[in-house]
Amino acid sequence: MHKKINSMTLAAIFAAIYLVISALSLAFPFLDGIILVIMPIFATYYAAIYKTKEILLFNLATLLLCFLVTISDPFFSILYIFPTLVVGDLFGLLIKKRVPYYTSFFILSIIYLLTNLFSFYLTKVFYDIDLLQELFQNEGFIQNFSFTFLLFFSMLEAFCCQKIICNELKKFHLSTFYETSLPIYYFIIVIVFSLLTILFLFLWTNLYLLCFFFVLSLSIFSIKEALCMIKHKSIIILIGLVALFLAAIPLLAFQKYLYLPLLILIPNLVFQIVYFCQILYNKKRKNLK
Repeated sequence: MHKKINSMTLAAIFAAIYLVISALSLAFPFLDGIILVIMPIFATYYAAIYKTKEILLFNLATLLLCFLVTISDPFFSILYIFPTLVVGDLFGLLIKKRVPYYTSFFILSIIYLLTNLFSFYLTKVFYDIDLLQELFQNEGFIQNFSFTFLLFFSMLEAFCCQKIICNELKKFHLSTFYETSLPIYYFIIVIVFSLLTILFLFLWTNLYLLCFFFVLSLSIFSIKEALCMIKHKSIIILIGLVALFLAAIPLLAFQKYLYLPLLILIPNLVFQIVYFCQILYNKKRKNLK
């Protein structure tokens, strides 16, 4: 289908969609979140099927037109439209290069994290609102969870964006490349950051919580794969939750709340190591055959 559509025609259609959404977003600010998650689909599709020169022209034209439409708020295009184009272009490039699904997710999470930091910085420059200071230099609860929140939010954006885009691109006969199993580097990252989490418990609470939630977020993939391969999932999950509750009682009684994440982290670390060894063993057996 995409071969039948001229690149300029498709660029005009997508730019028009960006214009409409930008205009609506000025009238209805709650649409800003939709822009960051939904809008990259158009740039992704365009970047996945056309060359670099055409992609750059599309981005430049879209930014210019959106700037003219949102002239009452001239920085809107830089804060919202530009990040969606960057995310879409890079994701489209990953699809074009057939980068595996899980690897794409990790790269996309980093891209969202960087674009969020970029947007925070520009918010201070344009509107004199220092979100970075509010997040990272505020005292108390927000200070302890600031890094964690930003990373988790970026990963959530990446997950939603990737899921929506992949489902929609299938309608246009474009699909991502799925690994048969989780990549080796995934387990190395999870294991290393699990050990770092234990270390940071005694050094810096902020990094301790950041690493814990980072490991927990990544571990969802391997836990999901493991559960798909075993029977009686409900019973296993129930036993795990009961064991977790019983183990947490002494910590809650003595108000050692900071140690509660270890009840999840340590069993998960053991699971990741065992699962990693199993995958290596299976690959070795497969190569011998």
